[in-house]
Amino acid sequence: AAAAVAGLGQGFSGHSGRVGMARRMAAAGAPTHEIMAQGRWKTARMVEVYTRSEEAGRAAKWLA
Repeated sequence: AAAAVAGLGQGFSGHSGRVGMARRMAAAGAPTHEIMAQGRWKTARMVEVYTRSEEAGRAAKWLA
């Protein structure tokens, strides 16, 4: 509801900010435990789910 009021459309939710933050932190090289703390996730698995594309991008740079 807040995203619609802000004019962001239907593709955004309150959760979008947490996921975006996790991806930006991963891209910057932040360790998983720091991302967990900032996102208030209790397990590393959730961080892995949300940052998988960032990890793949970093791996690709090493292989290039």
